[in-house]
Amino acid sequence: MNSVFLGFAAALLYSFSQVFTRRALDENEPLTVVLGTLATTFVTVTALMILSGRNWLWPAPSGLVVLVAAGLVAPGAARLLGAIGLRDFGPLVAVPFQFGTRPVVALAAGLVFFNERVGGWRLLALLAIVAGLFWLTTGFNADADDPPASSRLWIPAMAGLAYALSEILRKAGVSFTDSVTAAWIAGASALALVGGVSLSLPAIRTRVHVPRDWHWILSSGGAAAIAQVVMFTALANGDITVVSPVMALQPMIVMLIAPSLAAAGNISLRSVWKGGLLMTMGAVIIGLSA
Repeated sequence: MNSVFLGFAAALLYSFSQVFTRRALDENEPLTVVLGTLATTFVTVTALMILSGRNWLWPAPSGLVVLVAAGLVAPGAARLLGAIGLRDFGPLVAVPFQFGTRPVVALAAGLVFFNERVGGWRLLALLAIVAGLFWLTTGFNADADDPPASSRLWIPAMAGLAYALSEILRKAGVSFTDSVTAAWIAGASALALVGGVSLSLPAIRTRVHVPRDWHWILSSGGAAAIAQVVMFTALANGDITVVSPVMALQPMIVMLIAPSLAAAGNISLRSVWKGGLLMTMGAVIIGLSA
C-alpha cells in the first residue's frame, strides 16, 4: 500500500488521539491519562495480533533492543511530556511545538555533528519555523487567560524531539519483524516504563487515580494503537523521508478538528493558526529536502 497514504492515515489517527487526550485531561491528571492510554494501546494491539491470527515474529536480539528503546522514548516518555504540554497549552499550541521544533533540532545536529549544508529550501523552512514559533507564542500569550510561562514550552518541544528519535528507531526496528509485532513490543515497553515508575515511586503513585471521563482515554489509546500499527507499516513499505513530511501535517489536522470537539483549550483558533501553518510548512519542507 502507498506509504504516503499510510503516513497520512497515521497522522490523522495520531491527531485524533491528541485531541481525545486533551479532552481526558479536563478531568484527570496527566499521569492517569498516560497510563490509561498506554494500557488501551497495549490491549488494542494485542487484540489485533490475536484476531489477525498472525504468528508472533520475534525479532533478533539487536532488533528487540531497538524496538524496546523506541517504545521507551515514544510513546513512553514522549506521551507523558506531550500530555503535560496539552494540559498547559492546549493542542493548538502544544502540537505545533511538537512538530515544529524537532526538525530545527535535527537540522542543528546535522550541522554540528555531520557537517551538513543548509541549502536555500532548508534555510527558508528554518525561517518559517522560527517565525511560526514566535507568531504562535505571541498569539497564545495575547489570547489566553492567565497563560502558563512561555519557558514551559520546552515540554512539548521535548515531546516532539522524543517522537522524532523514536521514528528513527522504529524505521530501524521494523526491518527485524512485522509492523504489528513491532507496535506490540514498543507499546509493551512504554507501558512497562510508565507503569513501573508509577508503582515503584510513592510520590508518583499518589498522582494516579481511577480515571473520570474514561471514554476519552479509551478513544485516545485506541486511535494511537491503530496509528502505531499503520505508522510501522508505512515505515516498512516506504522511506522515512517520505513518511516524515506527511506526519508533519498533524498540527494543521489538529487545528481543524480540536475546536469542533471542544478541545482547543482557553484560546481561539484565530490567534494561532498563522503560526501553526508556518511551522507546519517549514517542517514539511525540511522533510522533503532531506
